[in-house]
Amino acid sequence: MLAVAADGFHGAFSRHQELRTTSDPTRLFVPTAECAYWAAALDEQLWEWSGYQDARVRSQGGLLLPGLRYIRNLKTHGLPMTLRKIDGAIFPIVFPKVFNEVVWLPLEDLPEPGKLHRRTEEQRNTYREHLAGKPTRHTLQAVEAFLILLANLPDSPLAI
Repeated sequence: MLAVAADGFHGAFSRHQELRTTSDPTRLFVPTAECAYWAAALDEQLWEWSGYQDARVRSQGGLLLPGLRYIRNLKTHGLPMTLRKIDGAIFPIVFPKVFNEVVWLPLEDLPEPGKLHRRTEEQRNTYREHLAGKPTRHTLQAVEAFLILLANLPDSPLAI
């Protein structure tokens, strides 16, 4: 079932990329939320694979996963409300050029978690440092690259 979850992430990421140049950037909210759900589910399930933790700390995409788990845990039913459209170009500029971005909300604009667990603080710090205020395209591209890397490691449960 991990391969199904990885396919779910890749499909949502593909829709995110297709919609990136839309005239209504809020259409990115749904595939972004889907990506966060799938990435958090994969992160939870992959802990049982012996090669996962080492790979996770050596990859930018892997380092982002606690932040995605934080927002998924924080606002399961309101995940799209953790995003904001901003006007103006953000570097690196990619083509076709667009003059707005969808970014993760600043940490202080999110409500406090209703339920705390042992990883909440790590997840909150990751969100603050690596996601808050950043374009979703940067976050999701890094996680996409990480999942592809994982799928190509020996004995990977995500093997293609």
